Amino acid sequence: MGDKRQAYGRGEEESGGSRSDVGKVESPGDPPETTARKRAVRFTGFGVLLGNKEALTHSREMGVRMAGLWDPGLNQTDNMESKTDVLVAAAVFVFALISHSEGIIGGREAVPHSRPYMASIQKPEGENLIHECGGFVIADQWVMTAVHCMPTGPDGRKVVLGAHSLNEDEETKQTFDILELYNHPDFNPSNYDNDIALIKLDRPFNASEAIRAVEYLRAGGTNPVVGEEVETAGWGSTNDLGARPGKLKEVVVEVFNPKRCARGDYFGRKFTSNMMCAHKECPLPCNKPFKKEDSCDGDSGGPLLFNGVAVGITSNGGKKCGQIKKPGIYTIISHYTEWIDNTMAPQLSTTAEESS
Repeated sequence: MGDKRQAYGRGEEESGGSRSDVGKVESPGDPPETTARKRAVRFTGFGVLLGNKEALTHSREMGVRMAGLWDPGLNQTDNMESKTDVLVAAAVFVFALISHSEGIIGGREAVPHSRPYMASIQKPEGENLIHECGGFVIADQWVMTAVHCMPTGPDGRKVVLGAHSLNEDEETKQTFDILELYNHPDFNPSNYDNDIALIKLDRPFNASEAIRAVEYLRAGGTNPVVGEEVETAGWGSTNDLGARPGKLKEVVVEVFNPKRCARGDYFGRKFTSNMMCAHKECPLPCNKPFKKEDSCDGDSGGPLLFNGVAVGITSNGGKKCGQIKKPGIYTIISHYTEWIDNTMAPQLSTTAEESS
């Protein structure tokens, strides 16, 4: 991969728009009108997706009720027409619910702090920090993630380690500034090839039972083959309407045939040899709420693990989560050993010299 390195540090980041969470999830610091808008748009989305007038009318009513805008003293039609300007463009807004970043569909809540390498990359929103992407600790001052999480630089984002719940105070949490961000120089935004990035934290973390590094597969190591079980985890959406779990979720999936992922009815030419795809289908007759367990919105940059070793980085998938022919796509870490070493080695040498 050569020794090209591109760093974004504090004061160096380029300006760029961040993805909006409108229509996805409410935040504790949202003003009432923002919370109302998010709730109304989400519920209206049901009607748009179902594609009929009756369903749209019902879901609009549900959206208004959940947004706290319902006034029983008014005619229902007048109430919706007069107080739901956020629903006028519902057919457009619903597309904002569908994101190309990744999270967890299906699976279960993880045992608290059983995955101490997990990182939450959070963006500032007012006085609050909002989860945007995942990552994982690979050394005492380094976190691995995906380029597309921060393609133009940190832009004020923080990294939170030691978390299980994003909504509750936890003594185990440690929050870090991003000292430097190294995005792979050959990242291709059109198909997310080479979607791997390294974050240098502003200081080493304090190791604990809730925070420690995970081993990652290097060149020459054995990657999982088709049909083998792998694991991923994150705080991403649990469905296409942006519901966020708050607490860390995990899911077991299976490596999918790369030849099928490269077929035209799957990902076609966008799928490259640097990628691995995985999901898990529910065998028929399926009695689970989801026909497929997979990643969805909000957890790009998290790890894909095989026997406890990180072998992939959650990258992308279908525009709509849970599609049978759109398994989650993961960047194969072992293809980037040289770039990782060349990026981290100068920094590690400098740290060693300073400490001596």
